[in-house]
Amino acid sequence: MQDCKKNESCAWECHDAYSEVICLEATDTDLNNRWKVSSVVSRMHAVAGNHCVQNGWGWNDLKEKYGICLVLTRTHIHMDSYPECYTNVRIKTWPENGIKSIFTRYFEMENADTGERYGYASVQCVIMDMINRSIVRPDNLNLPEFGIYDIEPPCSGVPKLVIKKNLLGRSENSMHKRVPVYSELDYNGHVNNSKYIEWVCDLFEPGHYSDKKISEFDIKYNKETLYGNEVSLELIPGDENTYYVRGTADDGEEKDVCRFEASVKFI
Repeated sequence: MQDCKKNESCAWECHDAYSEVICLEATDTDLNNRWKVSSVVSRMHAVAGNHCVQNGWGWNDLKEKYGICLVLTRTHIHMDSYPECYTNVRIKTWPENGIKSIFTRYFEMENADTGERYGYASVQCVIMDMINRSIVRPDNLNLPEFGIYDIEPPCSGVPKLVIKKNLLGRSENSMHKRVPVYSELDYNGHVNNSKYIEWVCDLFEPGHYSDKKISEFDIKYNKETLYGNEVSLELIPGDENTYYVRGTADDGEEKDVCRFEASVKFI
């Protein structure tokens, strides 16, 4: 275990997980009065964003001082249960130790009043040069440190998501089309990460959620989707209540470029 005491040569110290308490609103829950997975993601990223700002890693800080930004590449969510509207939820988050080009951040969600854990998540981010759109090695940037977090992670990193090629294009797979609209775009000018999750969840009829709920959701972001891109969503049945989704779109030069891949497991 690393020595987390402050001394003259090291400014790091052990930190507890950063946390915020939020009250779920009607827009956070679905027709069954359960917290929506897309809202879980948007809420936990908002908390992580506040933690970043507090430590000098906010969007404006990274852009103006270093010309870089954080880009989300993968997300893993595991939910045991879902709170209802007007529940006070505590979201805890912390990054893995050390500044790396590719790094992981962890989350835990629990009832703020009783301590009951609803679930956990992990995300993978990369540090990207905003002009060259290339991954940056942080060694020489003199980025501010987050400190040391001596916390047992709820899972081992972010699981790999692989859709076997022999599952693609089967007759039992259904195809759907989505074209991004105003409300789905964020300040980067492309589809927000939580909106992809809504696209996936919308592939299932509302009745599907009456006696089933999502226990695990994984998504891998391959390339941004812009306004005007027509995205083809292929819904692929897997094993034991697991489904895969692959979203593709032409980019003007190449056809059927994979924008994202996802897997969703119901219980």
